[in-house]
Parts: sequence; structure tokens; C-alpha cells
Amino acid sequence: MTASLGRTDVEDELHARKPEELGTDTSAWCCSTTTQVNTSISQRQCSSHPVAKALHNIYPYLFTEEEISTALQKTKPERAPGYDNIHVEFLKNLGPKARIWLSKFFSRITATYFIPKIWRKAKVIAVEKSGKDLSSAANYRPISLLSVRYKLLEHLALQRISHTVEGLLSPDQAGFRKGRSTCEQVAALTTFIENGFQQNLKTGAVFLDLTGLLSKSMPYWFTRLVGLLLRDRSFRVHMGNDTSSWKPQCNGPPQGSVLAPILFILYSNDLPITRGHKFICADDICLDIQSQFFSEPECSLSSDIAHLHNSSATRELSVYLYGQRLRHDCHPTYLGVTLDRMLSYREHLTKTAGKLKN
Repeated sequence: MTASLGRTDVEDELHARKPEELGTDTSAWCCSTTTQVNTSISQRQCSSHPVAKALHNIYPYLFTEEEISTALQKTKPERAPGYDNIHVEFLKNLGPKARIWLSKFFSRITATYFIPKIWRKAKVIAVEKSGKDLSSAANYRPISLLSVRYKLLEHLALQRISHTVEGLLSPDQAGFRKGRSTCEQVAALTTFIENGFQQNLKTGAVFLDLTGLLSKSMPYWFTRLVGLLLRDRSFRVHMGNDTSSWKPQCNGPPQGSVLAPILFILYSNDLPITRGHKFICADDICLDIQSQFFSEPECSLSSDIAHLHNSSATRELSVYLYGQRLRHDCHPTYLGVTLDRMLSYREHLTKTAGKLKN
């Protein structure tokens, strides 16, 4: 089928940028909706354009029509749309020419580091939990509705990064991985316990539930895209006929995000080495230790939990000079740069922003 997508809010926002912000003649490699769908240049011509060449190290390949089709197949149908009111069925039924346009459109987004403002807004529906006291906010289940186009871009990024991610993840992690499942993880745990029983070993286990940085080995284009998708997000809660004011989303990806699971297991991938054997599925961890005596699992599991919890993170060092204890500073300054325990430079940036305001 053919489609005239027109100048939507997406195009209006993208075309509103200054030409110098987008580089030279970006229309030559990312066509507009109304005039260039039928006469758009080929993917090979796109890659030879000077703007595309300059962006090669940031985002090495433009999206293809095949990637768009694969991502659309993975997008679940019959889902409520976000604030842009575009249903997934509309995108799934686009013809070849429209899908080529989409490939150039999403390529342009990743290259110019700009997405439409409406994609940053989440529509949260508060659903009542049956049999609960509805005067408490904890007894409502939030359902976050995101733009279908936003989630399609996440699918495209996930397709590109999945192979790299698989090579980085710990073999102990079974959550959100192809070919792995919760059934397999439960079977592995019970087999481990059964094998210990056959050897007259006692098994001690601790079950943990993690609550919430990308690996330095991740490609730059991916970390850059994640920053783009998570920046300046906001949401509004709808409950019946009532609607809340806009609230900023400060922590993590929005509920319903396609990239949220993979980002979480990347974040928790560098868990400390423990004496016990780890069985991990997303945010659920089981630590197991086997021994002939109960005292060994008790001691080792206590040590492992303390290690995972990082109880020493707030400990102050006791260092003395000529009998006097040196002052402990949680945010020391070295060569004009304020450091913090996570080495995130957040404290330094906060202080610098405060100086600029003054």
C-alpha cells in the first residue's frame, strides 16, 4: 500500500531545528514525508553522503527496511496508544515505501540526537486492585502508555545491540535472554540441591530481590541513544475523569519500555564475586552454598549478603596524623574536581551549576 504520512507533529518538530544543527542538506539522506517518499535516494547513496559519513563513528549504519519490518513483527498488536494516538496497527499495515521512509526517519533521529517532545510523555492509567482500600495510592496498579513510535525505535536499538549484550552478560543471569527461561533456572537450582544431597552435602540458600550504568564496553551510539530516550521524561496520571499535573520522571526508563529489561540486567551484571553459587533471573537472586555442616553455609551466606549489600559504603575512614583524626570528606576535591563514591561527577556538576546560577 502507499501512504501519505503528511507533516505530523514529529516532522514539525524535526524540521523546526536550525539547519546548522542538522548539518548540511540533511534532506538528501533523510527524506521528507510529502515529496521524497517516491524519489528517495537509496541506502547506498545515503551512506556516501557527507553528513552520514561524519556520523559513521557515532551510528555506524542507517536503519534498513528489513529492520523496520522485523521490529514491527515484534511489536504486540491491540495495545492502547500513547498521547500521539497512533495505534500499532497503523504502522504494521504500512507498505514498502512507507517503511523505507520510516527507516530514514529513525536514522535521522539517532543521528541528530533529537526526538519529538510527545515521545517523552507517558500516559499513566491507575487501575484499581479488586478488594483493596481505594483510599490508598498503593492499591492502584499503574499502566503506562507510551508512544508506539517510541517503542518501535527501542525495538530497533535492541535488535542492533542484542548480540553485543549477550557476550557481556554473566552466565548466571537467565532473565530476558534468548533460549533461557524461569523453568530452566528453577530446574538448575533444584538439580544443584539434588546433586549435593547425593553427596551428603547440606545446602543453604538465601533468596534476594534486587531493587533499583551501562557497561563501559557498550558501543557509544547505544549509550548515546539511551541518554536521548531517558532525558527530560514526564508523566501524567489518569484516574477515571481526573487527571494529575505533569510530573518529571527522574529515575530509570518508563514502565513498558522495551529497553528497560536489558538495561536492568546490564546495570546489575557486575555483581560482586561471592562464595556461594548464584542463580539469577532478572532481579531475583538465589545464593547457594553446600557443606557437610550447617555452620559453613551460615557463615558464608552472611558474608556474601553483606558483600552484595555493600554495608561499608558509608563507612568513614579513621586515619590519624600526629594523634589527631583526619576529617572524613564524602566528596573530596582533587585538582578542582569534586569526586563522589560512584565516580559519576554528579556532585561536581551540581556545584558547577550552582555557581553558574549565582
